[in-house]
Amino acid sequence: MSKKRIAVLGFMGNCPIAGVIWQAIHYIVGLQRLGHEVFYIEDLSRVPYDPVRQTVDENDAYAVATIKKLADEFGFADRWAFCSRPRNRE
Repeated sequence: MSKKRIAVLGFMGNCPIAGVIWQAIHYIVGLQRLGHEVFYIEDLSRVPYDPVRQTVDENDAYAVATIKKLADEFGFADRWAFCSRPRNRE
């Protein structure tokens, strides 16, 4: 099998709870173990959830920190993107 570049889309920063994170991580890790170059992309139009503060707001610091920590731990530190697009509240 030839090495592929694969994008995994998810929302583990916007909804950083164990089950949601595992849904993306198991694909990322599995595909990396098969020798592929895996990119994680998160681009949602929802306001992130912060489980520490138990709130949903436009501050995406917790979401970004969560993805960065996971990327560092699971080997895709230089292959992830997060785009925060909070809802228009007009």
